[in-house]
Amino acid sequence: MRKEGGAAGVRVWSHVRFDFKQLLCILYVTALVTTQSAPEIAFGQISSMKTNKPTSTTMTASPTSFNFTAPAGSTASMTQTLAISSPAGGALNWTVYDDSNWVIKNVGEGTGNGTVAVTVLPAGMKPGTHTSMITLTASGASNSPLRIPVTLTLTAAAAPQAASALTVSPTSFSFTAPAGSTASMTQTLAISSPAGGALNWTVVDDSNWVIKNVGGGTGNGTVAVTVQPAGMKAGTHTSMITLTAAGASNSPLQVPVTLTLTAAAQNNTASQPTISLTPASLAFSTTTSGSNPSAQNIAIHNSGTGTLTWSVADNANWLTATQAGTTVTASVNKSGLAAGTYNAAITITASGATNTPQTIPVSLVVTSNQTVNQTAILQWNANKEQNLSGYRVYRATSSGGYGAPVATLQGNVTSFTSSGLQLGTTYFFVITAYDSQGNESGWSNEVSKSIF
Repeated sequence: MRKEGGAAGVRVWSHVRFDFKQLLCILYVTALVTTQSAPEIAFGQISSMKTNKPTSTTMTASPTSFNFTAPAGSTASMTQTLAISSPAGGALNWTVYDDSNWVIKNVGEGTGNGTVAVTVLPAGMKPGTHTSMITLTASGASNSPLRIPVTLTLTAAAAPQAASALTVSPTSFSFTAPAGSTASMTQTLAISSPAGGALNWTVVDDSNWVIKNVGGGTGNGTVAVTVQPAGMKAGTHTSMITLTAAGASNSPLQVPVTLTLTAAAQNNTASQPTISLTPASLAFSTTTSGSNPSAQNIAIHNSGTGTLTWSVADNANWLTATQAGTTVTASVNKSGLAAGTYNAAITITASGATNTPQTIPVSLVVTSNQTVNQTAILQWNANKEQNLSGYRVYRATSSGGYGAPVATLQGNVTSFTSSGLQLGTTYFFVITAYDSQGNESGWSNEVSKSIF
């Protein structure tokens, strides 16, 4: 308090009070009259002052985002470093935290410049892109909170490649006949697994004019594919045979079937040759240490009209088909072949023939040196159907486990000798009959023979 000047008889004292907490300066003035009492006059707050707010500090983080990549199923952790700094040099107190359980940090807080090890743990996480957020806060920082995205990409592993692939021969079928024809036509589909795996396969078609003699099998085998043109119009008809096998890298495998029915020309007196052949199939057998089996012949003749001009082809390296006059000679070379069953086909093609092409299934059984060429002689009662075309013989090493026939016999023969049977093995047999329309009977009674 200090004395101030004033009018006569009046004393003026000024009181100055400082409130440092509120940073305010308040001046109060009191006027006192000596001659008489007078009320105190408060002139009130005549000024106020505030201190300047200190300049804010900006914190920085590097990098501004994290990206991690690993294969799905990885259990190895991955770490990158977050650098934190204050360019102005201010010693900020900062904290850092994340929002997921697969991101961990080696420190949670610090002062001034510093580093944080950011680690991701991919163990147990699914393939795909996963995101999280690291948040950095500091009291007094103008850009607090500061957020750093974390991205973890887990790539799915490539599907394992299947162990083996199925192969078929031929890869497509083509049949030709005149419109109005009622005769069925048959070709053979040979199925094999080059890797030697005994794959279980099934075969289906998508039309009612294609029929198959079997619907499935195991390992190598053959399927007789028959087309029935009766009642179909002239033109090109297509179907698809689909072969599936669990574990095959190329399953499903599709084999196109094309049937071309040609319209008869008006007043056409041209000849119509037809391919006829005997026998309808060939079977060879030998041992790994034995010699090549003897060649076999197929007789070709024209059962239609006009002239039959034909050619022959085979589809296996171990099979050779040669043409001489009206005969095809088939020979096999077992060189380089391991013990097993091999299937192929000989194809007869004749331009203009009503039933071209025709295929003859060929099988070769190569047994190991431990195999004894034992035989089983089968005999049965003749079928009395008038349209009987022949019989098919089925063989298996388990009761009811039949695949493709081991022999297709033409005519009303009533016996068959099954050769190449192995020691210590029991074989089961059934017989079926088939007619000229391709229809096949059910199995006969089952018989068996054990080789000891």
